[in-house]
Amino acid sequence: MINFLISSNSVQESQWQLKLGRKEKAVHTYEKLTDNQDERMALIQNLNWQINRAMKYDKTDISGSLPPEPAPDVSVRQADYTIDQLLKEVRSLARKHAYSEARILLLRERIKIEEGPESEIIDRELARIEQREEEFEEQKRIRDAYLKQTFDAAKRLIEEEKFEEAVNKLDEIKDAQDVTAESAALKERAVESHINQERNRAAEIFLAAKKTKDPSKKRELLKSSYEILNTLIDKYPLSPLNQKLKSHLIIVKKEIERLQ
Repeated sequence: MINFLISSNSVQESQWQLKLGRKEKAVHTYEKLTDNQDERMALIQNLNWQINRAMKYDKTDISGSLPPEPAPDVSVRQADYTIDQLLKEVRSLARKHAYSEARILLLRERIKIEEGPESEIIDRELARIEQREEEFEEQKRIRDAYLKQTFDAAKRLIEEEKFEEAVNKLDEIKDAQDVTAESAALKERAVESHINQERNRAAEIFLAAKKTKDPSKKRELLKSSYEILNTLIDKYPLSPLNQKLKSHLIIVKKEIERLQ
């Protein structure tokens, strides 16, 4: 139980040091923790060997004897990474943008080996990880700035009642993985406002057509109203207002048919 508490505290200490940017201290704490774990595992294996040996003696008669077996070396550590395995694991982490984990893994192995070809490989990989992380963070800063700029521009367009332009502006970032719930809500608001704005325009044109005595002018106005509604239905098929648009479209279509 005491060992478990010590391990938990060591893990928390390592996480805390990592958050504070004290990477070398975090690695040192992590190394100390894994050393303790390896020691305990070796002791457990040794105890298991002794128990099994004692049980074998119990199964023999008094005159029987078992050949002595060498006790396992408690100083034996768990198998380390080969350099190829290490690089494979580190690069897999880097592809997931888990740069801190990749760095710790490299440092953990780096402090175990002496200066030489393998240490140089690890040093180069550390530099590569640092460069990739810097490039990723720079790209993220650029992307975040672009998303914010687009979002703010869309808000201004909505305030100016330029709803279709706002929708088009938000469509520029629709495939971005970082789009927030706030951006999605803003687009929904812009779409709904644009539909209502265009639906009102179609209604005004329809009323103008009803008042017109000239059949050709009436037909022209009705077709214009029809096209506005039909365009909205095609452009926003998933909108909750779609059914209402379709019902208006049916009314306009009936008026056009009366003229034929």
